[in-house]
Amino acid sequence: YHQNQNRQRNYKYKKSNFKMIWNLVFSIIWTIIIIIGSAISGNTLDHVSILKIPHIDKIIHFIWYYVLYISWYSYFLKKNVRFIKIRYRLFLIITIICFGWVIELFQQYVFIKRSAELNDFIADSMGVIMAFTTYFYAYQSKLFGRFL
Repeated sequence: YHQNQNRQRNYKYKKSNFKMIWNLVFSIIWTIIIIIGSAISGNTLDHVSILKIPHIDKIIHFIWYYVLYISWYSYFLKKNVRFIKIRYRLFLIITIICFGWVIELFQQYVFIKRSAELNDFIADSMGVIMAFTTYFYAYQSKLFGRFL
């Protein structure tokens, strides 16, 4: 009986540890994707664009930072249960918004053929805030909370 309980605990620990590592790897890869995507020249993207959707770049910024917040929050939540407290979430929000600002500064001063745009920064920030809001309510939900 005790061996069976130990096996179940070990299985749950390995499963939890795997999810945490997966969340970390995904978060790092997603951060790198944002950096690379922000460094690519806008002229290159104009030739690749299949659909001519107005403000598509703002939509992409929103989605990038929405996913970025959720991925890092999921990692920290699995790593540390205390992370559900509001001060930790606010710290993550501020950190990711500052990351977006630094990327915009890099676009202005470091990346070639790029320039900073206030509207990009606003889209980044809105993605983070929307992710915070929707993920918080989904996590608290009885319907969706068990999947997160």
